[in-house]
Amino acid sequence: MNKMIIRINHQEVVSFLLTLLTVWMSRTVFFGIVNQRITWLVYCGCILAALFLVRIPVIRFKNIMTKLLVPLALFLISIILYFSEMSSSSINAVLGYIVMMLCGAMTAILVEPQLFAKHYIRIIAVYCLISLPCILIANTNESLAYMLCQSGYDWKTQYGYSPFYTWGMNGTISLRNSGPFWEPGAFQGYIWIAVLFMLFDVDAKCTKHRKTIFALFIITLLTTQSTTGYVLLVLAFMLFNGRILRLLEIRNMNTKVMIGILILLIGLVFLSTSTVITNKIGNENNVSAQMRRADILTGGLLALKAGPFGLGETWTRNSLRMSMGLYKDDSAGLIQITYTFGWMMGLYYITSLCGIAKRLFNTDTRSERIGIAILLVILHLTEGLWSLPLFWVLLFEHCERNTA
Repeated sequence: MNKMIIRINHQEVVSFLLTLLTVWMSRTVFFGIVNQRITWLVYCGCILAALFLVRIPVIRFKNIMTKLLVPLALFLISIILYFSEMSSSSINAVLGYIVMMLCGAMTAILVEPQLFAKHYIRIIAVYCLISLPCILIANTNESLAYMLCQSGYDWKTQYGYSPFYTWGMNGTISLRNSGPFWEPGAFQGYIWIAVLFMLFDVDAKCTKHRKTIFALFIITLLTTQSTTGYVLLVLAFMLFNGRILRLLEIRNMNTKVMIGILILLIGLVFLSTSTVITNKIGNENNVSAQMRRADILTGGLLALKAGPFGLGETWTRNSLRMSMGLYKDDSAGLIQITYTFGWMMGLYYITSLCGIAKRLFNTDTRSERIGIAILLVILHLTEGLWSLPLFWVLLFEHCERNTA
C-alpha cells in the first residue's frame, strides 16, 4: 500500500506567516495594538525559526544589512545624545522603533519580493471581503455592530473591535471602513500598496482573478471615505492609466472612455454623499482638516529647527510641539521622523521611499517612478507610517528583476 507523502514548502509557509505578521504588527487594532506583545513575540519567534528553515541569499543579506546600518546608527545616536532628557518610556519607544525596523529588515531578507507581494495582496483582499459586510452592518444595524464589538465597549474605550474588523472609536460605531486597522485613512493606504503590487506585477502575476481583486480593492477604497484615498484614486487613474487598462484587459477605445466616465461618476457620487469629505473641503473650521494642516505646516517649521540629529524623543520636543500648537498624534510621518531624529534621518527615509519605485516596482518609465513616489510621499504625509514594519520591508526589499 502506497503511503501518501506530504511535502511542505518551507519557503511558502515562512513567507505567508511573516507577511501576515508584518501586516498584523503594522497597527491592526486586535493584533498590533490590543495584543501587541503576544503578536510581537510570535513575529520574532517566526523570524528565528525561519533562519533555520529557509536559505538566505548572501547578496540580499549583505545589501539589506548595509541599508540597515544608517537608520540603526541614527536611532542609536539619538539615544546617546538625548539620554539624560529621555524618560524610560521614551527610551522604550525608540528601542521599539529599532525592533520594528529589524523585524522589517529580517522579513525582507527571508521573504522574496514576489512571495511577499503575492501573500500581501491575498491578505488585504481577504480583509476587504470581511470589511464590506461589516461596513454594511455598521451603516444599517448599529445595535448588531455593538454586539459584534468586544464586551465593555463604551466612551472610555479607545477602539471597538473584533479580531478582523475595527468597528469604531470611543463608544461610537464608525460609518467609514477601517478594515482591521486603526482608522479608515490607514486602511486605504494598505489597499494602495496592494494595488501597486498588482499593477506593477511585483507578485510575478501569481495572483489569480486579478480583475476581480482590483475591483474589490477599488470598491473597498471608496467605503473608507478617505479624502487622501480619493485624491490618490484620481492620481492613479491619471498616472497609471495604461497599466490599469492592461490589468482590466481593456483595449477598445470606446470601452476605455466608458470606464473613465463610470469611474468619474462613481467618484462624484461618493464625493457628494460623503459628509466627511465635503466637510473637509468646504468647511475651513473642520477639526480634521485643521489638524492635517498643522501637522504639515507647523511640523515643517519644527523640522527646520531640528538640526542634523533632531530633537529626540524628549520633553524638549514635546514642549516645542505644544507651544507651536502641533497635535500630539502627528499624522505627517515624514515630517515627524525628521524633527524627531534629524535631517539625516529624514533625508535617508525620503530618498529610500522614492527609490522604492525603481528598486521594487520595476517601473518602465520615469513618469511611473515619479507617480509611485508621489503616492508614497502623500501617504507618509497623512499617516505616521514610518515606524511600522510593513514600510521598513518596502524600504529594504529589492526585486531581482531590476538587476537583470
